[in-house]
Amino acid sequence: MQILEKISENVVGAVALPLSVAPNFKIDDLEYLVPMCTEESSVVAACSNGARLVHANGGFTTTAPPDPYMTGMIQLIELDNSQRVVEHLNSQREAILSEANRGHHHCRATDAAATVLGPDSAVLTVRVSVGDSMGANAINRMMEAVGRWLDVAPGRVLCRILSNDAKGRVYTASATLSGSGEDRGRLGDLSRAFELAQALPERAVTHNKGIMNGVIAVAMASGQDTRAIEAANHLYAGSGGQYKPLSRCVVTESADTTTLTITVDVACPIGVVGGLTTFHPACRAALGLLPETTADCLGRTMACAGLASNIAALRALVGVGINAGHLRLHDKKKG
Repeated sequence: MQILEKISENVVGAVALPLSVAPNFKIDDLEYLVPMCTEESSVVAACSNGARLVHANGGFTTTAPPDPYMTGMIQLIELDNSQRVVEHLNSQREAILSEANRGHHHCRATDAAATVLGPDSAVLTVRVSVGDSMGANAINRMMEAVGRWLDVAPGRVLCRILSNDAKGRVYTASATLSGSGEDRGRLGDLSRAFELAQALPERAVTHNKGIMNGVIAVAMASGQDTRAIEAANHLYAGSGGQYKPLSRCVVTESADTTTLTITVDVACPIGVVGGLTTFHPACRAALGLLPETTADCLGRTMACAGLASNIAALRALVGVGINAGHLRLHDKKKG
């Protein structure tokens, strides 16, 4: 109960969810056991199956941001001349960064820029290198400190908040699937399923939900802010002007073989210092399954889990169907 009361208020009990382990993951030539927590049956089985298919073709390869960052924002209103205020703030960049960084260790403000919003309003945006931290609390404290320090009279500071835009924290996972004979037809059907998600946002949002099944299950197991992750990825999916799938597929044909190269980009505002990761024993145990307890390793793992889930869902979709696959697992459990 003491642990629960550190997490929330007015605690009267707990809702337990299963903590599972997904095998078959080979990521950048290392074997992984991936911790997952979800209320939806078949997600862990599907991820494990998707990972098994990828493992047979060499495993996942990943890339990570070299300097993961997020941003904070300060809204300024009732300015007598927003352009003049913006010019003044931009001339004070180093002083703003110094004030933001006062007393912070895991996160570091590295850039700041003000822009005009309207005749009497502006926004100051601060870029923060977050390292192994999720960064939300630190960035909010930074923005509140800078907001108190700023002098924009006769205007005033209004909102001081981080942005959950995580374009500076995108992890990429790739996998190849190859086949000949009858497998070529199955791979061809799988590749065509990507076309519908590319063409229609109505399908892309469900396609992305399948990816998030894997991503969020790992996030839950490791004590991450799942709402921030969901929000960041849906923003990222729409960042090109139209909502698109987070994964994509390239088909390569040879005389007797079809090869699919499937890649996913996942925005991961995550951390392994602070929050639940510091005191929740299950989250600490889940993180302990990974080769490294770093945000980099966790982000790569989440991207691979999302891709494995995506591949498994699409294989079911073009085969027996999603519902039939779910029901088969339900019936197996009931038996």
